Amino acid sequence: MADSDLPPSRISAADAQATPVVRLPAFLSSEEIVEIDAFHAAQSHACGRLAKASCAVTGAALWTTTYLSTDRRFNARFPGLLARMLAAARAADRAHFGDYASRVDVVPRVVEYHTVTPGGALKHEQHYDSGSIYTFDVMLARPGDDFDGGEFVAPDAGDEEPFFVNSGDAIVFCSHRHHSVRPVTRGTRRVLVVEFWEGEERACGHRCERASGPCRVRPLRAMVEESLGEMSEDDRAAAERFLRGRTVLS
Repeated sequence: MADSDLPPSRISAADAQATPVVRLPAFLSSEEIVEIDAFHAAQSHACGRLAKASCAVTGAALWTTTYLSTDRRFNARFPGLLARMLAAARAADRAHFGDYASRVDVVPRVVEYHTVTPGGALKHEQHYDSGSIYTFDVMLARPGDDFDGGEFVAPDAGDEEPFFVNSGDAIVFCSHRHHSVRPVTRGTRRVLVVEFWEGEERACGHRCERASGPCRVRPLRAMVEESLGEMSEDDRAAAERFLRGRTVLS
């Protein structure tokens, strides 16, 4: 299998677009959201991170993705939650997606914590999560209170009701279904995203595209340490701040 090879799709692109996005109101309790936010605050420094776009004035990232599945940290802390998510996804598949994968062995591919500030958006209307089976999103922030804008959009969804009304609301959909996110206009939008796939349960600090075998993306931190050798405590601290979450192809 080539480095970028993904599991073959279990559903055609056309059939995926015909499936609904299933709403799961109040999937998480307020206590569970507090636990997840606290876990992110405590563990994000050790996880892979990707900053998308930046403010033209301040240079601050508008959309930051923290890969909480780095070293399977989230998986070890919240195994019951991941099992609940998968059970709900399988039930949605049987009831709404044509039962295309409910009996397929799938595992978490990646667990992402998305932080989006004003101007941040996923504008590509035909974006989809290639290589995965189910995508599960949970709203951690309070729409209308913590942020405005940032509406999840699925083409031809069939109604105008918001997908996320309250914090704790969840949605699940076929990963190959097109979706996008409108720009956040105020505040901070926080969402937990889990993708399930037919590959191996990954522990790398990014969204892996290698379904089996060792991941070929190495932490840039390791390469720099190998090149520089011994560093002073101050230099190492500066390097840690710069390298956090960055990766390169080996």
